[in-house]
This record gives sequence, structure tokens and C-alpha cells, in this order.
Amino acid sequence: MSSPSHQPARSETGQSTCIVTFQFRISHLLKYTLLATATWLILFNILAYRQAAAMMRFVDEGERTVKPEELTTAEKIGVLLTGITVPKPQNSQTPADVGLEFATVRFAAEAGVELEAWIIPHHASDGMVLVFHGYAVAKDTLLEEAAAFNQLGYTVMMVDFRGSGGSNQNYTTVGFAEARDVAAAVETFLMNNSQPPMNNPIPIIHHLLPITH
Repeated sequence: MSSPSHQPARSETGQSTCIVTFQFRISHLLKYTLLATATWLILFNILAYRQAAAMMRFVDEGERTVKPEELTTAEKIGVLLTGITVPKPQNSQTPADVGLEFATVRFAAEAGVELEAWIIPHHASDGMVLVFHGYAVAKDTLLEEAAAFNQLGYTVMMVDFRGSGGSNQNYTTVGFAEARDVAAAVETFLMNNSQPPMNNPIPIIHHLLPITH
């Protein structure tokens, strides 16, 4: 016959084993959860980087990615993995197409970045208006606005940001580096205008276009 005094000892040993096993399982579960979360975050950041890089880098060939609702499921997955395609914006019109005289000028914004601009003169100019386009388009999208300012008595300078229209490069920083493009355009105007409006500020119009992709 077994001694009753040994039964509690065996029970305590079994209970301790269960606790250790439970703690071991919880520890492994936490490790796997943390590993899965870290992996997901890494993959998410890689996808986000690829999307941002694709939006900021224009391609020389290819068609622009259509709106999400026009994509098939397979195409949506492909765009999610590789990013959208944005061809380099080009000018399809000039001021001459809307009956305006103009001159084309080119100037450096910084080393390796050459910008193109159209200057639309006014014979009795009251000042100068600088016009800048939005994301993934070129300066010809603002011909209507430029014509309106010109009719109001202003000389208008229409500028292609880096990567767009007649300017070189094939990228955009969505405003960061483009600030230097604006500064270079103002400096170019002041250097080339024989009668700069020193007593009046130069209006700068930046047409913000919605990003649809």
C-alpha cells in the first residue's frame, strides 16, 4: 500500500510541469507573433517604398496606370507589388495655339537640372506672374490661366518643373526640390527683365492638381 504522504508531492510535481509547459507555449506564441508582426511591417514598408518611388519616377515609355476601379483583380495585385506607371509629362500645346506670342527660355535650377519656361509678354506689362503646374502634368495645362493673366496686363512666365515637359530629368519630389526650381525661375526673370517690378511682389501661381492614382 502506498503511503498517503507521497501523493501531494506527485500532485505538486505534475502541477509544476503543467505550468512550465504553459509558460513555454506562451513564450513561443509571443515569439511567433512578434516575428509575424515584424515581417508584416517590413513587407508593408517595402510596398510603401515601391509605391512612393513609382509615383516620383517618370518613365519614358509605357501607358499611365488607369484608375483603380478600371483595373482587374490581377492588375490591382500587380500594381500593389510594383507601383503605378507614370509616363513623363509632355507639352502637347504652346501659347501660340491659343493666340499668344511667347518666347522659350532654358535655365539651370541646379547642377544637372535644366528647366524650360515660356514667357508670354505684354506690351504694357503691370508686372510678372509666374505659373507652375501640378503633379504629373506639364505647363501647357495652364494655358487658359496664363491667357487670363496676360489679358489682365501681366507678362506671364510658365515653368516646367524638373522631370516634366521640356525640362530635363525624369523625377519629381512633389515639392521638396521643386522649391529650388521656383527660386531659379524668379532669379531668371529678374535677370532677363529690363524693367522688373521691384516695388511690387511677383505673384506665383501653383496649380495643385489632385492625384488620382
